[in-house]
Amino acid sequence: MDKIDWCIFITTVLLFFSVTGMWLIYFPLTWWIIILILIPTGGSTTYYIRRRYSDGPKEQITIEEVEPMLTNTNLYF
Repeated sequence: MDKIDWCIFITTVLLFFSVTGMWLIYFPLTWWIIILILIPTGGSTTYYIRRRYSDGPKEQITIEEVEPMLTNTNLYF
C-alpha cells in the first residue's frame, strides 16, 4: 500500500470509531436497544398495561394473561 492509502485507511478507521463511540455515549437509548436485543427477557416477565375502557392506574399483569388476547391479532409474534 502506498503512503496515501495508509492515510486514507487510518482516517477511515478513526472516523468510524469516533462516530460510533459518540453515538454510544451521546445516545443512551442505543445501549437499551443493544441490551434488549442481546439479552432476551425470560422467566416471570410482567407487563404494565392500561385497560382501554378505564383511565385508572396501570395494572401489572403477567404474559400468561396477555397471550390469549394477542393470539388472534397481528401483534402476536
